[in-house]
Amino acid sequence: MGYDLVMFDMDGTLVDSEVGIINSIMYALECFGIDGLDSVRLRSLIGMDLRAACRSLGDFTDEQIEAMVAKYRERLAEKGLYEAKVYDGIATVLDTLKQNDVKIAVATAKATVYAERGLEYFGIDKYFDLVVGCELDGRRSDKAEIIACILEKLDPKRELKVAMVGDRKFVGLWRRGRA
Repeated sequence: MGYDLVMFDMDGTLVDSEVGIINSIMYALECFGIDGLDSVRLRSLIGMDLRAACRSLGDFTDEQIEAMVAKYRERLAEKGLYEAKVYDGIATVLDTLKQNDVKIAVATAKATVYAERGLEYFGIDKYFDLVVGCELDGRRSDKAEIIACILEKLDPKRELKVAMVGDRKFVGLWRRGRA
């Protein structure tokens, strides 16, 4: 039994983006005089909503968080996206799905504009029917909302057999119908 729609998380599933994300987080924190966070702590932020990740690092005002987000995105857009690499075999998997008429989407906590830019840079954007992430202003930052958006656009009648690859901590929410 095959799937009609396969959704992929981006970071840690399609691409190894750890270096670019951690370097961009460190850049944002250093701009505010915050340093000394260990790599394990920084690595735990990958895949989180960006504003929630900043909040988890300390008692910051909304204005400070927005400034950190801006600094993070400044570096991500300039360098961080390009420090990632596509995992070996991903293009083959995507090509095989496409050849079998499977719809393919990206469901990422990353801002849609950066996800699309990264996929294009790596030459795998052509495989995706839809890329959905958060909005730059923070809207649609919850993974369940992102998945629901994809399902609304690609499976509005809920007739397709759907799989989610990656982001295992969010799959339970989706299965319980929250998405």
